[in-house]
Amino acid sequence: MPPKLKIVSEPFFQRVVYEGANPHLLVKEIRDRLARVMTISPTDIEEYDYQHKKLPGGKEEFSVYLEAYKKMDVFSRIVLAVTISGEMVPVGKGEVEFEGTLDVFINGTVETIYKQETAIQSSLLFTAFRSFYHKVLYNDVLEEYEERMKKYVIRVTDEIRSFFNLMKRHGG
Repeated sequence: MPPKLKIVSEPFFQRVVYEGANPHLLVKEIRDRLARVMTISPTDIEEYDYQHKKLPGGKEEFSVYLEAYKKMDVFSRIVLAVTISGEMVPVGKGEVEFEGTLDVFINGTVETIYKQETAIQSSLLFTAFRSFYHKVLYNDVLEEYEERMKKYVIRVTDEIRSFFNLMKRHGG
């Protein structure tokens, strides 16, 4: 992979907790809301590190890490990283298969990536120019992207929280 200079903004994060019926089924809903709020394709959401453990006594634990990417321009993209972890126990009451908890942590950043594929792009003079460009000329654009990223984190959190509240009211 060619060398790149990657600059990442300060993270902005929110957390949502759910306690109730069928927490394992909510992962798909979280993915759907992430795609809808960011106006991205579901293929722009990568799933990493899915784990599911069955413990003694019937208890189960699961976790998944998602990253959603929205390309903003040739250099920058907004990244929302979502860590979902849950615990549940089987209850088998009608439509309620499990009862448990779900913890959702949403972390947003803006990533700027400058390619350094050629000797010129890696040179000291080009690096100085890129630094000037990044700090002086591109800074306003990045601030706008950071504001948009924060709005995405808040809207995704609100959407998930609303869905969780709806689930609790309807009992699963």
